[in-house]
Amino acid sequence: MNKNLLLIFILGITFLATTEAFSQRNNWAVGGRFGDPSGITVKKYMGRNALDMGVGQLLDDGLMIYAHYLWQQQIGQEPIDWYFGIGGQAGERADRGKLGADGVLGIEYTFKGAPISIFADGVLYMELIDDPLNEVDLDFGLGIRYNFR
Repeated sequence: MNKNLLLIFILGITFLATTEAFSQRNNWAVGGRFGDPSGITVKKYMGRNALDMGVGQLLDDGLMIYAHYLWQQQIGQEPIDWYFGIGGQAGERADRGKLGADGVLGIEYTFKGAPISIFADGVLYMELIDDPLNEVDLDFGLGIRYNFR
């Protein structure tokens, strides 16, 4: 587990160090996600779409990296978006390699006058390699990001 936490820390520092350069040209956000997995999250906003990537520790002592392509829609006039997307994750769980497909549904609130957003999401995961169609998992998370805009 300590190796996984060290890897998350190193990747987090790398993301933080490079995000400032990226933010000069594009809309990026970096922060933390707490749930399954818990770790570092980076989001690249592309108009009404986004790319959400992260690395984190699973509750059952595994490590996962993930990437999701998101479609976002604003709710009314408030700075609240709901989103859905598809993607995948890879890593290890219970000392076994994993590769799976994801579907994600979530909501994000961006504070007016502050570069902070909070979010909640649910991810439906289906294993593609080890036990296809029999291993399906529903994970939830809460997070906070600093938005470089």
